[in-house]
Amino acid sequence: MGGVRKTTLVKKVYDSQTVKKYFDRHAWITVSQSITAAKLLRAAPKDFLEETKEPIPEGIDTMDERQLINKLRAYLQQKRYVVVFDDVWSINVWEVVKLALPDSCCGSRFIFTTRIGDIAASIEATGHVHHLQPLPEKEAWSLFCMKAFQGENKGVCPKELEGISYSILKKCGGLPLAIVIIGSFLSKKNKLLLEWKKVHDSLSIEVKNNSSLEMLERILLLSYIDLPYHLKCSFLYLSVFPEDYLIKRMKIIRLWVVERFMEEKPGLIAEEVAEDYLNELVSRSMIQVVQKDNFNRVRTCCVHDIMREIIQLKSRDESFAMILLNDRRMSTDEKIR
Repeated sequence: MGGVRKTTLVKKVYDSQTVKKYFDRHAWITVSQSITAAKLLRAAPKDFLEETKEPIPEGIDTMDERQLINKLRAYLQQKRYVVVFDDVWSINVWEVVKLALPDSCCGSRFIFTTRIGDIAASIEATGHVHHLQPLPEKEAWSLFCMKAFQGENKGVCPKELEGISYSILKKCGGLPLAIVIIGSFLSKKNKLLLEWKKVHDSLSIEVKNNSSLEMLERILLLSYIDLPYHLKCSFLYLSVFPEDYLIKRMKIIRLWVVERFMEEKPGLIAEEVAEDYLNELVSRSMIQVVQKDNFNRVRTCCVHDIMREIIQLKSRDESFAMILLNDRRMSTDEKIR
């Protein structure tokens, strides 16, 4: 299931000082639906070597799968390593990659996250599978209030909004991503029962198959529809980045400025307006902060893969941009910006 914060949990463990000290080598590999085993086998040694400032082996980009497996196995032999493969989609890819991970009885560990049950089941006999469950009601309510009642409310729900808030929260099905998005969305609304009831009613149309994922997508779509016009173009522009791409703050700011998405604001230059746009999208939880700089500004950010699907859908529907894969060609009646 998407949106249960698998990556968030694993990243917290991976970044802990206990893990950093226990293992000699560390690597975090983000996997996408289209990635091949060869690309993963190239990414892993680069990540290990970058951490220790070691040189990348010559010719690694032209090696075949067997050569890459042998190279990685030789490097990891007799080392205590931890490697994370985040968001694995293919059993076949995993079956190849695991051949490169030697078991030298040094206490090494590999971790992967996946929403595909068959992939998790394939390692159940030799490893531990942790099935993340939706948040229990108390924790879900705490997270919702923290997001929806920021600022002067200090995370406390006003009495007059408790009933409608619980009804909205129930629709999230305990999914942290849905709770964070709808909570951030409501934080921008006036704390009026009538206004919150409109949000509740817009989510109350019958969902096919009572799917939690479909409700999550509806919440994400609602958060997009509610964006001010000047933010929609900036947000849709994120559809051009590949899946799981780490977007640098200054890169996206400059791209937005070049595209002239910025409204004029007295006393501010275009780059400052663009940074305000970025911070607004972050505050709405529509963009996820990956890293901050020493001044507490966004250094890198990314878009959740489910949110990215919504962006690409709206981008195509509104003829803003279209992603062409492989040799696909546009038909004559298709429009793009």
